[in-house]
Amino acid sequence: MRTKLLSLALSVLFASGLSGQTASDQNSGLTIVHDSVLDEFSLSWWGIDDFYYFVLGTEDLVDEPWVYFPYVGKGADAVLGPPPFATNATKMFFRLEYTDDTNSELLTTDYNGAGISAWRQLDLGFNPFDWVDSSDNQIHDAWEIYHFGILGVDPAGDDDNDGLTNLEESRTGGDPNLAAVDTTAATLDLNIYAPR
Repeated sequence: MRTKLLSLALSVLFASGLSGQTASDQNSGLTIVHDSVLDEFSLSWWGIDDFYYFVLGTEDLVDEPWVYFPYVGKGADAVLGPPPFATNATKMFFRLEYTDDTNSELLTTDYNGAGISAWRQLDLGFNPFDWVDSSDNQIHDAWEIYHFGILGVDPAGDDDNDGLTNLEESRTGGDPNLAAVDTTAATLDLNIYAPR
């Protein structure tokens, strides 16, 4: 299992595109193309089969933090990348992080507060940066489908009778079908007697 990091610096004023990306290209063929008609940029690379790709960007390598784009792609031995985007920045820097390790921090993080990992959300067809609540019950659709297989779960329900509502379980990343274990520590007095 591997986690990789690729970086690409882009000067918006001088950006130009390349074509014909392949798996053997340097930096996985990471390129950016400017559409001068729409004034949009397209970022793309060769996606290795079964790797998950995250894009980060910043306008300044010194004073600005790296920020995730609201996009994650799964490689399928083909070119992939986020939808075209526009920017007013005079320069941008991009970083591409990718992994095939489902236990990596990239995939175990819950970026949108859904109560389940990015990998689980991706596996269910959700973008782990988007909040999706089609039933307006304050519970992310991915959490409902993962734990119940349906949408519209009663947020006040307590299917496992552990005293936590479905809403509370979703907010804490709990399992609504498995009672929470009481982790209150018990005190045990142990007297040890040694022979004289």
